[in-house]
Amino acid sequence: MLKNLNKYLTTRSASPRYAPCIGDRLHFEGSKDDVNRKRLKKKLEKAPEAGNPTATEQGQIFWQATVLSAPCAPGTTDFGVYDQIFIAKQLRFLYALFENQPPRYILDAGANAGFSTSLFKLLWPDAVVVSVEPNPNNFEALKKNTAVFEDVHPINAGLWDRKAKIGQIAKHGEWGFVFKEADESDLDGMQAYGVWDLAKMHDIPSFDLIKIDIEGAEGQVFAPGADISWIDKASVVSLEIHDDFHGYFNLGETEISSRVAKAFNKRPYAIATDNEHTIFAKYDLLETLL
Repeated sequence: MLKNLNKYLTTRSASPRYAPCIGDRLHFEGSKDDVNRKRLKKKLEKAPEAGNPTATEQGQIFWQATVLSAPCAPGTTDFGVYDQIFIAKQLRFLYALFENQPPRYILDAGANAGFSTSLFKLLWPDAVVVSVEPNPNNFEALKKNTAVFEDVHPINAGLWDRKAKIGQIAKHGEWGFVFKEADESDLDGMQAYGVWDLAKMHDIPSFDLIKIDIEGAEGQVFAPGADISWIDKASVVSLEIHDDFHGYFNLGETEISSRVAKAFNKRPYAIATDNEHTIFAKYDLLETLL
C-alpha cells in the first residue's frame, strides 16, 4: 500500500500525462465586455491546454471557456473558477488517482459554471457525468459550457441527504451560494436530491468519482441517520469541507468536518489533502497504482 499518498499524488499529478487534452483548442464566445474578453484570451493563450492551431484537423474538441449566460464583469468569479480548474489545476490529484482505472460514472455536485465537468470529460471522454448546480444563473452557464460533450446530465438542484426542498440563505460571490432546507410547501424552494436519487434518475448503478463542493451542505449530506451507503460504491470522494459555514446550519464549529470524518471512519479509504480538497480514495483503487 502507498505509505505517503499525498506525496505520491503530488508527484504523479505534476507529470505531463495529467492533460491528455493538451492540443484541444479552448476558445471563448459571447463575453459581453471587451476588457474581460481580452483578459480571458490572454489566460487561454498561456494555458497548457491551449495552443494547437491544427486541433480542428485532428478532430479535437472545441470548448467554450466562458460563461455565456452573464456578462464577464470585473470581479466576476467565473475567471476565478476557470483559474482554479485549468491554470492552478486544483483537481490534478483526481487524474493521478484514476491514472490506470478511469471513472465510468461521475457526480459533480456544486458544478458551478461547468468547468470541472468539462475537465472531467476532457480527461475521461467516455465517462457519464451528472452535474448538479442549484443556482439558476450558474446552471444556465453550466448547460452552455458543457453542451459540446455527450453524456453530461446537468440538473438544476442541490445535493442533500434525501429528496427535499431547499432555499438560498446566503451568498459568497457567484461560487458561494448557501442553501438550507425549506418547507415542502415553499413555492420558491429549490429541489434537492440524495446521491442515490441522482444515480437512479439516470440508471447509473453507482458513482465511481464523487466531487462535492456545496458550501457547507455537506454537513447535511453526512447528517446522522443519512443513507451514506453510496460511499461504499465510490472509488474516490473529493470534498471541500466548509466548517466556516457551520453557523448557517446551527452546527458546532467543527461539526461539519466531524460528520464527514465519522462517515468514512472504519471504511477502507486512504485520505489525502491539498489544503483545499479532502480526498478519500478506496484502497482497492490505490492498489492499481502500485
